[in-house]
Amino acid sequence: MLLSAMLWGQSAPHSLDALTERLGIVIPEGDRHTAMGDTLATAEAYLRLIAALEAKGLERFEDILTEARRHRRLIEDANNRAAEARKPDTGD
Repeated sequence: MLLSAMLWGQSAPHSLDALTERLGIVIPEGDRHTAMGDTLATAEAYLRLIAALEAKGLERFEDILTEARRHRRLIEDANNRAAEARKPDTGD
């Protein structure tokens, strides 16, 4: 999620589906939303994201960490949304 935000900004969607579509990664229909399919898609996305980050001059891990800190709110927001989704519906 953070690597994607570094490349496309925080307003772009950063879900696995959005990333694979943006990066041209094809997930066979039978493998979508399975542990193995998602793992393979994530690995392929990671490799392509690293190449894109290098093209932007972010070649060292230290550079990537520095840039990631600028986007940490994205993780906080995602964690908050996940926590809200786990709350039981009280019918209010």
